[in-house]
Amino acid sequence: MKNTLLLVAAVVFFASCNKTPQPNDEFRNLVDQMNFQTDTAAAFNSVLNTLDQQNVLFGDFYKYYHYTIQDSCDQVANAKYDDGEYLYREKSGEEQEFLYQITVRAIDDYHQRLAIDTALLPLVEEKIVLTPDLKRYINQHFDLQMYIPEESN
Repeated sequence: MKNTLLLVAAVVFFASCNKTPQPNDEFRNLVDQMNFQTDTAAAFNSVLNTLDQQNVLFGDFYKYYHYTIQDSCDQVANAKYDDGEYLYREKSGEEQEFLYQITVRAIDDYHQRLAIDTALLPLVEEKIVLTPDLKRYINQHFDLQMYIPEESN
């Protein structure tokens, strides 16, 4: 009986040690500490699990999705409407529509490439924007400067 208990304990111990660290474990732990409602936690876990499968950090995803794509689309539009002032002047309706179309296409392609469930992103992004600890983490680890009103006093 004693040997059986030791064997079971050893199996449980080794099984728990075999968990492979995932790229988003640190961020996932922070999200867990926020004690979000079940649907919000499930949305975060789904997005983070998908990113883990692609070996993409959430902060890299967020930065690319919100900043890099927009910057590259601005450069494409600047090249198309090159008058030396494109980035600094008010855009015509045609220019705005062109920029919108290429940006949406680039974002959709990025989401498809990563197999992200886009229905979950609004909830995840809302919590990112409204939770200072999550913004602070992303700012510190991914060199972003998202505004945190609670820190401006």
